[in-house]
Amino acid sequence: MKTIIIATVVAMAPIAALADWAGPYGGVYLSYESGDAEDVSFGPGAFDIDGAAFGAFSGYNFQRGAVVYGGEIDLKVGGVSGDDGAYQLPYEITATAAIDLRVGYDAGAYLPYLTLGVVQGRYKSDHTGNDDPADFAEGTMGGYSFGIGMDWQLTDDGFVRFEVLQTKYEAATFDYYVVDLHDMAETSVTSISVGYAMTF
Repeated sequence: MKTIIIATVVAMAPIAALADWAGPYGGVYLSYESGDAEDVSFGPGAFDIDGAAFGAFSGYNFQRGAVVYGGEIDLKVGGVSGDDGAYQLPYEITATAAIDLRVGYDAGAYLPYLTLGVVQGRYKSDHTGNDDPADFAEGTMGGYSFGIGMDWQLTDDGFVRFEVLQTKYEAATFDYYVVDLHDMAETSVTSISVGYAMTF
């Protein structure tokens, strides 16, 4: 009797219908970002960096049963900025470009996922704090990112995205005035973002 009751309850329990997540999509997002950096050559130690950014992403999903996977391209302007009170006045990451791989689980209207990517960041540092381009060190630095997120399908052709991402930029050498070299430690940035995308 107990077996019959359990079987009946299981059979009557609501089961989330699989959604169709396959295909191309694209969207935009806003993020708040924070982290830390350090001028290991001449700075007083690690310092905080934070800021806001605006980005756009485009990707393609493949689906096999409840498993959804694919790739994305992500472009972002804005980002983190911070001042160490010495020779980074300030240090900024002004833009990034990333290629991401994602894998998620189709839970009906929800798609929780994991993401892993490679990142290229554009940085600028003002040596004196006078906003004089002659005092700037500028360039790019590579890195990688990993995180979790969820896409929430609101309509047949649109979804909201929530994501938390950790990005690690490799150590870099900032070149001021050709001869004044500052070694920067690995920069770590955590971003929390919300966005909206359309499917095609």
